[in-house]
Amino acid sequence: MTAKVTSNMAMYAGMIEEHYFKGPWVLGDSYSICDPYLALITRWLGDDGVRLADFPRLAAHDALMRTRPSMQAVLPLYD
Repeated sequence: MTAKVTSNMAMYAGMIEEHYFKGPWVLGDSYSICDPYLALITRWLGDDGVRLADFPRLAAHDALMRTRPSMQAVLPLYD
């Protein structure tokens, strides 16, 4: 099962980026409750062996999320 984690997570990240992500926020021009959830998923990608850089739209969302004061307050707790 663990052998499939990287390929599965990469496949799902690709699906999100290509089919569901509207940008710059998940649902388009406005921040929503969906954005912190996507931020959490993108944080898991590296631990699962997936390079966020391979998904430029998700990487841009991650960078945008990191500019939010709430994320700046929380990220040091998990890094």
